[in-house]
Amino acid sequence: MAWRLGTALAIVSLAWRPAVRLLGQIGERAVTHVQWTASGEWRIGLGHRDPVQVVLLNESAIVGSWLFLVWSHDGRRYRALIDTATLRPELARALQVRLRLEAHSANERLQRRLEGRT
Repeated sequence: MAWRLGTALAIVSLAWRPAVRLLGQIGERAVTHVQWTASGEWRIGLGHRDPVQVVLLNESAIVGSWLFLVWSHDGRRYRALIDTATLRPELARALQVRLRLEAHSANERLQRRLEGRT
């Protein structure tokens, strides 16, 4: 029995920091602003900083009511898991639709490139 408790504590202690980094996104790493402009530009704000233009990467996904965003800025990669239940319903729907459109567009570009190779 003691080995089970020890194993559980070891798992929690190892997984704690990555889980907080990904799920919590608290403090300076908290995503406080997400915007996709009409011109197709993604802007994301972290903490109290002003939103900056970012490149949303293809690894971004919608999983149920969650948005998993992966982007790059200044040569660094960032990730955030956002529960759309915490957003205004109209904002959550808009972000989900735009993310789906962006993913669809990226898939079409990839398919055209692959067709050009054959």
